[in-house]
Amino acid sequence: MITITVVHGWRILRQWLRGPRFWLTAIAFPLLYAGVVNLLFGALVRQFTGDFDPADATILVAVSWAFMLCIMGSGDTLSERDSGIYERFATMPTPYAAALAGRVIVEFVRLIIMMFTLTVVTELVSGSRLLAENAATVIPVWIIVAASAACLGTLVGFSIRTPQGAVAVIPLIVVAMFVNTAMQPAENYRPALRWLAELTPVSAAKRAITESTLAGWLPLLVWSGFLVIVTVVGLQKQKGKVGSH
Repeated sequence: MITITVVHGWRILRQWLRGPRFWLTAIAFPLLYAGVVNLLFGALVRQFTGDFDPADATILVAVSWAFMLCIMGSGDTLSERDSGIYERFATMPTPYAAALAGRVIVEFVRLIIMMFTLTVVTELVSGSRLLAENAATVIPVWIIVAASAACLGTLVGFSIRTPQGAVAVIPLIVVAMFVNTAMQPAENYRPALRWLAELTPVSAAKRAITESTLAGWLPLLVWSGFLVIVTVVGLQKQKGKVGSH
């Protein structure tokens, strides 16, 4: 099983690395997004609060773009499904789960590359001290976020029937981009949005990074655990459908 997982994952990653899309979506676009957040949204937030930490911008971009990137990748999964590759896996003696695991792992690798590249570059350019001052928490948080986002992207890729199907998830990610405690403190939002600002994945990641307590880590662990469980259950159902064809 491990061999098939590695071979399948490496096949996908090798295809990505050969084309410009990987470098644009995993490197260029998130860095551009970080620049926009720091220059435009940062200036807007400073007018209301008087302060905007570049480290918060890095958290916002890293987490929100991780989920956006995984949804973008779901279209690739759909293309592979349409080509019949996963039906062929289902007829092989190797466990079908190996192919699914390969997809999750390669998505995880792409997200890790994106998140750590973004963190290092913003550390050098914007004056963010996120990694320098919080390395002990940033590293495990990035790993957890990347793993849960990779699971979500894989689940969406195996659930949709058309490329437009993934669009249904994007509004939820957009909400997380703008309603969170990395953008501004929760009390600065309207009362109806304060509870949401505290609970989004971006806010959960920030809290885990800045608070070294179980209570601080709990929201992130709940979010990631929920996504992993939903993915496992969802892919089990998809596996049954493939096996019945």
